[in-house]
Amino acid sequence: MNTFSSFEDSLFSSYCIDPPPDPRPNWDWTAGHGERFVNLLRTGFRHDLTLHVRPEGVKIPVHRIFLQGASSVLDEKINPAMNELIVDNVNSHILKMLVKYLYTGRSDVVEVADVPKLILAAAQFKIHGLWEECAILLKEERGLEHVLSLFQSGMEHAYGDVIQSTLKLICINARQVLKSEEFLNLRFDCLIEIIQQDSLKVANEVEIFEAVYRWGLAECARRSLDPSNPENLRFCLAKPLNYIRFPLMDPEEYTLVVSTKKLLSLEDSVELLTTFLLPPERRKLLPAGKFISNPRLYISLGGTGIVIGRHFTGGSRQVNSILVASGNPNGSETITDFYIQLSVLIKPCKIKSTHSLVLKSISVPKKLFQIHGPAYVYSYHSVKAAIVASGRSVAPNRIINDDKDPDFLRISVDPPFELGADVILTLSFTGNLGYHQTTGNSYNWTNIKPGDLFPSDGYNRVVTNYGNFVSMSEFGVEIRIERGLWDGLPVNCGLMERLEFDVA
Repeated sequence: MNTFSSFEDSLFSSYCIDPPPDPRPNWDWTAGHGERFVNLLRTGFRHDLTLHVRPEGVKIPVHRIFLQGASSVLDEKINPAMNELIVDNVNSHILKMLVKYLYTGRSDVVEVADVPKLILAAAQFKIHGLWEECAILLKEERGLEHVLSLFQSGMEHAYGDVIQSTLKLICINARQVLKSEEFLNLRFDCLIEIIQQDSLKVANEVEIFEAVYRWGLAECARRSLDPSNPENLRFCLAKPLNYIRFPLMDPEEYTLVVSTKKLLSLEDSVELLTTFLLPPERRKLLPAGKFISNPRLYISLGGTGIVIGRHFTGGSRQVNSILVASGNPNGSETITDFYIQLSVLIKPCKIKSTHSLVLKSISVPKKLFQIHGPAYVYSYHSVKAAIVASGRSVAPNRIINDDKDPDFLRISVDPPFELGADVILTLSFTGNLGYHQTTGNSYNWTNIKPGDLFPSDGYNRVVTNYGNFVSMSEFGVEIRIERGLWDGLPVNCGLMERLEFDVA
């Protein structure tokens, strides 16, 4: 054996200048668990598949289990006999970041311009979880300019996760997005999808109208139409105008900003003028009109307040008395800061927050108090709301009926109360509710509790067609509201519809 070995060595020395390369890379056997995954990707140690990026000609050695375990699309493409997978529609720079995410759980993307391409590549291969890392960059001011293009790509390819994630960013940053140049270049279907969102955070409906008007001017230019001709603008904006919530506008704003543009038909103008002639609390007596009148959830109440609200399904809130097995007394609701218990009619909800919050107000729908229907006139001036924080009275005040808001009673917390950990707030109503028929002028009165409104008979009077609480992120604050798992009351039932906070 030794002689054979020496003979082999002599032949090798005679005919080879350098020894053949070691097929194994320089592998670090002492690396920690996380570092080993990085090294597998970096060195290609024991790889069993090569990604061939055309037309660049770049080849990336990978381990198929990382790809197949993260993507149903790749799992179907890769078969046991395959040694090479050709990738045509993703460049190597983006693909390397995507593959790194599959190995390590992070892509380490740093350039905002790379984010849309990376997210779309992940959507193409149905790779989930990457959005959270990319959203950090998109939330920055320099990243918002890419959100609309990413949203449009999601709409074009029907990537549901991309559509929903970008819509959330668009709604939260609506005031900035609506004024951007990128907004003017939206495709028609994308424009409609955005302006119909309840969660657009704007100061008022005029901001949305003005953005749509600017889009119409740009659309006229794209179609080589004269925008100074109202007929051309009317043609381009025929459908988008249907999603502007004109009834929410102040009549003076409507007159100065909208009617001067001469975009609405005579029939539409008469409908809106009829609406504006009535005080807000009487408008619900009118038959349903053409334009949506439900308020957008995030229209600011002033200042930098953070408003959290609930959608309701259907055309209006449905108020019913439902039988419940446990919970707070009828006519009250309990909330906490980090854990908000909406026992509203019983039931606890949690608000999770990364910052201390200052509670400024709680709003409940007036419809809860309208026991005889909208055909009656109601007086709320003798209705009292009490807010107790962990047994200590915080705001025992009367509700001031603001005639400018036909839908809500707003209970102010003055001074605002900081919600610390484990602080429990309870909202309850007492006092008297006045009502009379529209043809009368003398109020009848009923006790709120105990009484006809919130009786102690095992039933709770609540809105029964709410959707989930809407979460939002603003000013670096993350807030999420959800029902407790032990709570038997469906999330679609409750009293509280809006909570207004400031960051402490």
